[in-house]
Amino acid sequence: MANEWNNKEYVLEQVQEDYTNLEYASPKLKRDIDIAIEALRQGGLDAVNYIDLKALQNRNFLLAVLKAVPELKEEEDFLYSMPAISGNLDIARALFKPVEIKIGDINLVLLSPITEDILRSFKENFKKAISAIIASPLRKFKSVLKGHLILGEIQDITNIFIPDEDSFENIEAFYNGSSKKVVYNQSFLYFSPNPTHHNLVHEYAHKYHHLILKSSPLITQLYERAMLSESECELAQLPKIGDPLSDITESREWSWKVGSSEHYLREVGVRGYVYIDSKGDEIILSKKDILNRIKCPSQYGAKNEREFFAEMCVLITFNKVKPSQRLIANKFLEIVNSL
Repeated sequence: MANEWNNKEYVLEQVQEDYTNLEYASPKLKRDIDIAIEALRQGGLDAVNYIDLKALQNRNFLLAVLKAVPELKEEEDFLYSMPAISGNLDIARALFKPVEIKIGDINLVLLSPITEDILRSFKENFKKAISAIIASPLRKFKSVLKGHLILGEIQDITNIFIPDEDSFENIEAFYNGSSKKVVYNQSFLYFSPNPTHHNLVHEYAHKYHHLILKSSPLITQLYERAMLSESECELAQLPKIGDPLSDITESREWSWKVGSSEHYLREVGVRGYVYIDSKGDEIILSKKDILNRIKCPSQYGAKNEREFFAEMCVLITFNKVKPSQRLIANKFLEIVNSL
């Protein structure tokens, strides 16, 4: 009897009678494409539990199954029953036939219908994001500009992506770590509160963190420093002897080059914080003046280290770093460019 379960014709007959009979088949026949197709025809997604797991993770196996049993994609738990499909564009092409547009080294994949005007605007914003990333002081940032960028309505996105976290609800864009793809919800293109090219740079920063840096204890330490409490933040950001006045002057841009009139902290004493330039001219500030110029608590608004990393990439890439963030930004740039 046991040998019969090694016989393909016998197992196929048994599966036609009851798909759960696949449980008794030999390991080899549990990954046989013909038997799997029959089991899925008879039992739908419930038959997945009896098919070899490695077979279900094989691209060619899945494509053959979906071609033979296309009704599977209509089942509610389709994507979760076959997680290897998540983010797999070969599967998406077979199921949905998306439009693909080449932009540089990136394939823009359109999962949903879109108007010409909205598509034109998105492409312009994407090109702005690409230019910003290429010009970024983060030297290796440009290495993420390859692969696929997915654009679609949320119902089409959820057909081929399993969320890394709880859900896609109210998410404008995200980086899907399991498939290494940036995904944009096109519904937000009509009313986004943020510039689209900024959002794109933010998501490509997540890809940068995942592919290039992964986890770094130095970034973790910097994140913890940036998230200090108000009193700790003030203590950490109080200027030290030799620091330039521009570190705490909001009117200076982060990329501003130190000129001949720059003042540096010479002494801290009863007169206050005494800054002096190369000509000997002094500027004296009280501690109250200094504290008024320090922004605490943190201005990064990051809920975790990954968001901190992405937001810092955006601030630096678009030259939006405030003087109160400059010390953290300089250290961030030094760490990232050294990895």
